[in-house]
Amino acid sequence: MATITAFVREVSYPQFTPARNYFVRIPPVGVVLLLLTYLCYIIGLEYYHNFVPGAQHFQAFGLRATLLSAAQLPLLVLLASKNNIIGYLVGSSYERLQIFHRWVARTLFLTATLHGGYQLYGWNQYGLVSLERETDTCWPTGTS
Repeated sequence: MATITAFVREVSYPQFTPARNYFVRIPPVGVVLLLLTYLCYIIGLEYYHNFVPGAQHFQAFGLRATLLSAAQLPLLVLLASKNNIIGYLVGSSYERLQIFHRWVARTLFLTATLHGGYQLYGWNQYGLVSLERETDTCWPTGTS
């Protein structure tokens, strides 16, 4: 077990910086791999077994993106504070965990944008956006 742990540490420690630019720092390889794994996992959850035939096709994508956004909120909040339980469990300071907080927030923004895009596209295919704009008084004025 110690050999495997040492191998994983050596592979994940290297850090690459662009040539002649010391202001731009790329995180270590292990952090980049963890973030890419997280992003691929979220995107996989969005599209895996999510084919609904008919008019509800884009609504299903939008609903799944909404649920993924809501599911990421607790992780975002847990990573936000200075004294958090994740830092205690992994034995790392909050400064080192800030990159994960930022990328969870960016992924949450991505899923929220997917939700809005799929909902608007699905509604627009059947003319519901223009119907909503014409019949709802809240749409143009912002008041009910």
